[in-house]
Amino acid sequence: VGVGAVAANKSSSAVMRALMNEQYHRALMAFPDEDVLVSVRLDSPGGLEALEKLSDVRPCPGVRVNGEERAWGRRLSKRYGAVGFDDRTMVATAEGDYMVLDHKPSGSFKCGETFDPEGLAAPEFVIAWGWAMAEFLEKCSNA
Repeated sequence: VGVGAVAANKSSSAVMRALMNEQYHRALMAFPDEDVLVSVRLDSPGGLEALEKLSDVRPCPGVRVNGEERAWGRRLSKRYGAVGFDDRTMVATAEGDYMVLDHKPSGSFKCGETFDPEGLAAPEFVIAWGWAMAEFLEKCSNA
């Protein structure tokens, strides 16, 4: 998922769902019958709402990342052009400008204590991801 900002108002959660449904449709068209990794860069926990319907979302409160998940984090940090990356916290450091998904949920979405945006310095962002399973993508296209 690329850069985006969803204005904070009473329909912002509906707008986020519509944006993500478009992303799921694109993923299904590009990779039919395959599981797809969906990733975002965040500097606030509200953007995790974009991943709420996915499987195995990381980072996740109370869940320690395993070696495979740390490897996915490193791959994604390279793809995002990060100059530094902590594969245990999923915090990446950017050089110069960096773009994130900015979203303030309007509904009842609770992101928990996944990460503390106050703990991030200016050029840092969290890399979060989840798996869109093939069955899930097929259901989204039929909805």
